[in-house]
Amino acid sequence: MSSSVTKVVVVGGGASGMIAAIAARREGAEVTVLEKNQRVGKKLLVTGNGRCNLTNTDIDISHFHGLNPKFAFYA
Repeated sequence: MSSSVTKVVVVGGGASGMIAAIAARREGAEVTVLEKNQRVGKKLLVTGNGRCNLTNTDIDISHFHGLNPKFAFYA
């Protein structure tokens, strides 16, 4: 009797797609991630002002970029 491997395709390599792919792989599935951008997780790089909210302990308005950096005051 041969064992079969579950094959999973995740469409989208954003935060949710990557978590889904990791969870499926941990359960033993063979995982393929389809992403239209050049690399997965690209949008995560802009969260937390480029620090993915993990090490952004030096929060200052001068570190935020865009048309309306003062948006951070209200968010």
